[in-house]
Amino acid sequence: MNLILIFSVIFIKGASHTPGKDDFAVFGKFAISRPPVNYDLYHKDNSKTVLENVTGYYESSDSQVYVQNNSDFVVINKGTSYEKSSLIGEC
Repeated sequence: MNLILIFSVIFIKGASHTPGKDDFAVFGKFAISRPPVNYDLYHKDNSKTVLENVTGYYESSDSQVYVQNNSDFVVINKGTSYEKSSLIGEC
């Protein structure tokens, strides 16, 4: 019985980090998905949208991912945290 419980927990934990049906790209706890109209970057643990209308992304060799739309960009650090900044400079 305990063995079944352990495997169930492992399966559920593994399933929460796999791509969803509409996921286009997955970076640790973050994924780019395609809802009906545009691509959005969201946090997989709480389904919170981090960046809407994604126009592109770049995955660097140092485990950072850069995701942008027309006005903002997000830097994902090793798939666990992110920093959001504006592409538009202040005048």
